[in-house]
Amino acid sequence: MDKAAWHGLAFRSGFAMDPPDPKANIADSYATFGPRHLRMFTPRFHRPVGSPPTVGSSSTTWRINETIDGSVFARWRDNPEYRPPNLADWIGRYGVDPDQITGRPQGRGRDAGLVPTGTGTGMTNEAAASARKVNKIVP
Repeated sequence: MDKAAWHGLAFRSGFAMDPPDPKANIADSYATFGPRHLRMFTPRFHRPVGSPPTVGSSSTTWRINETIDGSVFARWRDNPEYRPPNLADWIGRYGVDPDQITGRPQGRGRDAGLVPTGTGTGMTNEAAASARKVNKIVP
């Protein structure tokens, strides 16, 4: 709610959110995608997280400002059945221990609670690790 309020959204007084439940069902949008027979020919897509730059014939493309919310790591830690392949790949590539990401970083604003993925213009693994430490995500 803090992030929504920071962006100007107002709430009625007395409004309270339920606490996050790491075992809550996740909506499977692929299961409702198009006609059932079409899914046999259209494989499920897990968008890569923290992809390296894509080098083309005339330019190089980076994903920038890509982040992972701290609640993703809470779900990973608290729900052994939650293991998205794209997140598992990112964890393996960057050597991140999800158990060490224990909460939201200090501070407020639109980037509170976000972990840099290690991508972006010139962001190296060391820079991503440094950003995580600066944001006090890793104890």
